[in-house]
Amino acid sequence: MSLSSDDTPTGPIMGARPPAPPGQPRDSLRRWNINRDVASSVLVVSALFFPWNLYFGFRIPGSSRILFGVLLLVTLLSLTAAVVPHLGKPEPGRAGRLRLALNTPYLLLVLAFVVYDAFQTIRFGGTVNVPGGVGPGGWLGTAGAVLSAQPSITGAIADDDKHRNWLLAARIIGYASMFGAALSAGFNLVWRVRYALHPAGAASGFGKQNIVVIDTAVVYGVVALVAVLVASRWMLKGTEGYRLSTIALGASALAAGVIVWILPVGREIDAFHGIAQNTSTAGVGYEGFLAWAAGAAIFAPLTLVRPRAAGR
Repeated sequence: MSLSSDDTPTGPIMGARPPAPPGQPRDSLRRWNINRDVASSVLVVSALFFPWNLYFGFRIPGSSRILFGVLLLVTLLSLTAAVVPHLGKPEPGRAGRLRLALNTPYLLLVLAFVVYDAFQTIRFGGTVNVPGGVGPGGWLGTAGAVLSAQPSITGAIADDDKHRNWLLAARIIGYASMFGAALSAGFNLVWRVRYALHPAGAASGFGKQNIVVIDTAVVYGVVALVAVLVASRWMLKGTEGYRLSTIALGASALAAGVIVWILPVGREIDAFHGIAQNTSTAGVGYEGFLAWAAGAAIFAPLTLVRPRAAGR
């Protein structure tokens, strides 16, 4: 039975499109951006009150005043970057580039500490001189600067090229962490074995103590290296689960560094040496902690906003 032209159609109207699912409200995104910038500011300011290595930082005797002045300057630049998106209505692309430029000096300062520690590690390897490492101040500052450097969240995240570049940066940091930890553990193992094979008292010969030194270096080094390799490998994955794991790991590393340092016996307990420097036994210290803090700061804006948007 056919419908005449006077009949009212009752079936679906062809060509009509279902309404698009509502995106995340602008007010919600605005609150997220504000909270992110507040968190970044708190982190970079907190970094001023924690050690950056064993020889520089708050409450570290003999710290360079010039270097501390440089740290204050880059901190002010990072704080300025966090304020930029909230001054008037700047163009998002331009504001994002400005945020990155203002935080670049801070990130270069962190890189300088890493390079300096690598130089000290090679120079003083196998001696009583201890490399400075990179302490909790560096982790806090890195996380804050990375948060402050990223552009404001405006809508679709996964399809935005500027955020894809940050995901690529996370992969590079993950590979660098694994490579640095492997080198550090390898160098330390060579030095420990060399020490055991050429003891100070050559007349004593090769005994049980030498075997213990070698065994300890191998076991501790492998355990520490595997932990860094497994955790840093999460940063190379693109799934949401691995990103959330990295965020939790980075936040835990920051909390551990803060708690250990503020304890009355902070620098006296052995665990601190694994936080602030290359340990004398494993040779792996900050390589994982610093990378996890940076990875957590990269993934947080790209991951934590998405579930909220999808749930609406």
